[in-house]
Amino acid sequence: MNFISERNSLGHLVVKDVPIFVECARGETSFSQEWIREAVTKARLAEAEGYLPPLHVRHHGDKEPVRAAGFFRITKTESIKFKGKTKLAIFADLTITDPEVDSEVLTARLPYRSVEIFDVDLPAIDSLALLDHEAPYLELPMLMVSEPWNNSEEQGAVV
Repeated sequence: MNFISERNSLGHLVVKDVPIFVECARGETSFSQEWIREAVTKARLAEAEGYLPPLHVRHHGDKEPVRAAGFFRITKTESIKFKGKTKLAIFADLTITDPEVDSEVLTARLPYRSVEIFDVDLPAIDSLALLDHEAPYLELPMLMVSEPWNNSEEQGAVV
C-alpha cells in the first residue's frame, strides 16, 4: 500500500491520510473510541487556533537524539481492520519540512510511526515519531509513499 503525497506551496512533502493511532489497550490503559474522539476534538480546537503538533524522527527519551521532521494535521477518524477486528483509527496528513527526512520517507527509510502521548488521562496525540527500525506498539501499515503527484521539480520550482 502506497500513501498518496503532494508538495505544498512551500515545496514540503505532504503525505495524505496516514493512520497514526487505533483504539487499543496498553497495560491498564484503554484507548477507547471515546478517548480517540476526545483527542481528535482537542486537535481540531488547537488547529483552529493555529497549532499543529510536531512530527519528528525517533521518540523523545531514546538514546539517540530526536530530529525535527515537520508537523501533522489530524484529518479524520475512520474504522479500519486491525489485527482482524474493526477498530476506530485516527488519520493525519504528515507535512515533512526537513529535506533529509523528505528523502528518507520517499525511499522507505522511515517506514514506521508511533504517537507520543504525554498524559493518557488527558486525551491527545501530542507528537508523532517516525521510526527507522524500532518496532512500534501499533503495527499499522508501513509508511510507503508514492512520489508527489505535483512534485515541484517536475513543474519547475519558482526560486
